[in-house]
Amino acid sequence: STWKLLGSVVYAHSKELITAWYIGFLVLIFSSFLVYLVEK
Repeated sequence: STWKLLGSVVYAHSKELITAWYIGFLVLIFSSFLVYLVEK
């Protein structure tokens, strides 16, 4: 089924996905921190 295929793809790339989410999260925090510093 489609869900099985999707699950196997997500499982195969889970490390990359987690890394991407982590980096994106850090960038988001960093940029909002910079905006906070600039607007202060």
